[in-house]
Amino acid sequence: MMCEGSRDYIYDGQIEIPPEDVSEYCIDSSVLRFQPSDSDVHDKITKTRCIFNNCPISVLENDLIRQFTSYLHTIPSEYNWNDMGNEFLRFLYTANFNFEDAGRLIAENYKYRFHSKLLPATLSSVQSVLNSGCLYWHGRDKNARPTLVINPQRLSDLTSDVIDALLAFTLEFFLRYLCVAGRAENYVIIVDCEHEGLLSMSFQMANLFRDMGSKYRGRLYRIFFINTPKFFSVVLSSLTSLLPSSTCNKIVVLGDDYKETFSANYNPWQLERKFGGEVDLKSWYPFKFYPNCTSATVNNSNSTEVYGDNVAIGSKIHDLPKIFFTGRCLVPCQKDIWQPYLNTLALTETTVKYLTNIDPSLQDCLNLVGDYEDLRRLYFDN
Repeated sequence: MMCEGSRDYIYDGQIEIPPEDVSEYCIDSSVLRFQPSDSDVHDKITKTRCIFNNCPISVLENDLIRQFTSYLHTIPSEYNWNDMGNEFLRFLYTANFNFEDAGRLIAENYKYRFHSKLLPATLSSVQSVLNSGCLYWHGRDKNARPTLVINPQRLSDLTSDVIDALLAFTLEFFLRYLCVAGRAENYVIIVDCEHEGLLSMSFQMANLFRDMGSKYRGRLYRIFFINTPKFFSVVLSSLTSLLPSSTCNKIVVLGDDYKETFSANYNPWQLERKFGGEVDLKSWYPFKFYPNCTSATVNNSNSTEVYGDNVAIGSKIHDLPKIFFTGRCLVPCQKDIWQPYLNTLALTETTVKYLTNIDPSLQDCLNLVGDYEDLRRLYFDN
């Protein structure tokens, strides 16, 4: 297996926490079994791509990457663009395929990931506020997307520096422990507005969402606002005026029937009771995850290791190579970049077919991973 250099893996989750703080079920067999549909890869509502790595790339996207790469090489820069090559397509989508904007965004992101004082994110920088319930991960939806819950009123007492550190901590946690290339590259946000004070928080919330979009591009799937007050239209207008359209398009304001919406998107054991699920949280950190997010089977097991044929991977997560989480953007015109890593990628059936069509000689290098046994053979038996 290839050695992972830090610059080649710029999108590794840069976070330092004790291994015991990682839930057994942060990733489990149900996430490995999840086979994204076309609607999971391409969001028809926001008209953007959601999953970029370890999955098929269209002819048009390949041509755009080729053109964009040529464009970047004409720009004098202190940066090595190849460090970010795996994310070119993600940035092109978020920049609406404007090459100049995409190049600027990549440069800004490069600077953040290599030079920000917020990275690596550390537990000590946010430990005092992690259990305040202002910002926390909890469960996954039926499409394996983890959920980030935000309580705006509880953020109001925090300084901007603390909020920045908390955001870096939670999103780096996502990259390191929750993101699975080609399957679960996005997250959902639930903003619970049950308390007063939201109007005064609109600017702070806008900064939070803007940082999510700029520093962690192409990762957000939806923002659901619930329990909104009567004057929320004023708040929303103020909020959206400060955000790019790409983020605004992902905002959904749910009415009093929000529990019905969530019940369609989540299994009840993945969701707090106040949102229509079965879970009563007594603490918010370490972040809580549960088995079988994508299953329709009732979650009635007391086992901490196996639920049916479902294996918890959390205890083994530090033994997985980081390329399992980041994957590779399999653009044909960049084949020379990703082919050396091909035998280390955990692929879906759709992607195996795609790569075989590109080049039948690649077939012996492809690893179809659909359950824990496949994962074990790929990463742990060698």
